[in-house]
Amino acid sequence: MRTILLVVLAAVATLIMQRYVGGETIYAPELAARRDTAHQLLLTNQLPPGRTWSSYGLKGASARPATIYLAEGIHSALGVSLRKTYFLIDTLALFASLLGLFAFLRLFVSPAIAAYGLLYFCLVLPLTYALHLFHPWDRLSVLFWIAALYCLRLNRLAAFALLLVAGILVKYDMVLLPGLYFLVAIRKQNVARTALITCGLFLLAFATYAWLSAHFGAGVGPRNQVLKRILINLDYLRTELLFYPPLLAFALPVLLAMIGWRSADHFARVAAAFAGILAIPLFLATNFAEVRAEVPLLVLILPAALTGLRSVIPAEREPPRSATASPPPW
Repeated sequence: MRTILLVVLAAVATLIMQRYVGGETIYAPELAARRDTAHQLLLTNQLPPGRTWSSYGLKGASARPATIYLAEGIHSALGVSLRKTYFLIDTLALFASLLGLFAFLRLFVSPAIAAYGLLYFCLVLPLTYALHLFHPWDRLSVLFWIAALYCLRLNRLAAFALLLVAGILVKYDMVLLPGLYFLVAIRKQNVARTALITCGLFLLAFATYAWLSAHFGAGVGPRNQVLKRILINLDYLRTELLFYPPLLAFALPVLLAMIGWRSADHFARVAAAFAGILAIPLFLATNFAEVRAEVPLLVLILPAALTGLRSVIPAEREPPRSATASPPPW
């Protein structure tokens, strides 16, 4: 019954978000032509003379080819329209992400507390549909983040490495994820081994990114005008105040993570700290108000946040599933 309820919750949340939030934002009919244009530009990796990727809002997007080619493949093979194809990919990825997130959180806390985390994640989801019109890789990327973190938590390094490469092909934001392995696994007695594995993972990640840049990287380019971007982000924060999307998404989890910091396990603390590290380049080089790009940070913070929630709800004493399973080294 618990599993059935979980699946129903994930399905209902997915359908509500996709139809009644996405239908008014990223899937809005009046934006269809612009989305079709973005697909064709990224598929061919070519721009009209005199135009730039930034002018289409696609800077860096050309090096995220996996979802574009997946959609084109389904469209060509099954004859389904591109608009329905993208909607289907997004919907399945979101549904799987919700189930995967619950499974990941169960490695830290009981089912009841993990359900709180899942519900909060659903509460934040509407923010991920705002401020852009074409980001078909974001849901799929979050799914790979969750799967990779799940494998890392269980110390399944081969699966983690495969998911790392696949996730970078979808969205190259995962390229720094080997750093989390290093921070989680490093101990005085295993410095050499951990450093060697970390170097191998980084080599794999950056080799994948280099290949993407060489074949699809016309729109990657260096991030410039950092000071201008910082001022824009600060100005948006000033004007929105309590309605600032990252504040709405992260204030409560960060507060709970601080409350639960001492009682959280090593992995949860390191994951939350790693999220803070990743937030710095996002603030310096991107439109930080776009929560859609920061969902992996929320996934990283949630284990520590839910540990804090567990301390606020003292009646919740059921041990996490991982407590009775073979624990990883961390």
